[in-house]
Amino acid sequence: MLMMTKKIGSPIQLLFFDWRLLENFNLYLDDIIIPVQSLESIEQFDIVFKHLKESFLKNFDKERDIEENPIWEEKQLELKSDIISAIADTVLPDDVINKLFRY
Repeated sequence: MLMMTKKIGSPIQLLFFDWRLLENFNLYLDDIIIPVQSLESIEQFDIVFKHLKESFLKNFDKERDIEENPIWEEKQLELKSDIISAIADTVLPDDVINKLFRY
């Protein structure tokens, strides 16, 4: 999910998140990184979007919780892999970006 909000006189705010991460019941909301970043101009979109994806992928860096239990159980490893691949492959075509930022 890429969500954008805009308040008059302020830059656009972008939030990036894959809801499937919440299918891992070993994670609490305070364990999850939900990246949000400002966008000053459309020319920065590719850089900001790349940073949002990289920040979100940090959710997969930890292997164990504070009690040394695995965060991703064996039955969830395919889901983990699917999410990582989908995030890495996610792009927004230029024509979509141009339509979104026409105002």
